[in-house]
Amino acid sequence: METQVYKNGVEEPDKYVVFKREDWEQFCQGMGEDGVHYEGGAGIYITDLADRKVEDATVLRDQDVFAGPALHSYAHSIGIAGALTNDPRLLSLADFFHTRALRADECPAKKLPD
Repeated sequence: METQVYKNGVEEPDKYVVFKREDWEQFCQGMGEDGVHYEGGAGIYITDLADRKVEDATVLRDQDVFAGPALHSYAHSIGIAGALTNDPRLLSLADFFHTRALRADECPAKKLPD
């Protein structure tokens, strides 16, 4: 079941669209200098790219006033799981999100999410 996003009682389209880097880079390989995607070009086509949209991703921007605290919380949760299971992958992931939390903390342009 897909959850719809509403703002002021009206269904909102996605504000951001997320792709895996490899899919985006493959798409861009077929782009000409003029920004047109040519049939003979390498890569994938826009119709294919639309099907490759990551549906379960959420964008959290550094400028969001809540980003730092949310990322710190997420990093700590993963870190606790990593410490309890002694899983180096989780500990590495916790370090990644901790670094992202620090970056968000240092972002000079803070605003409420919209």
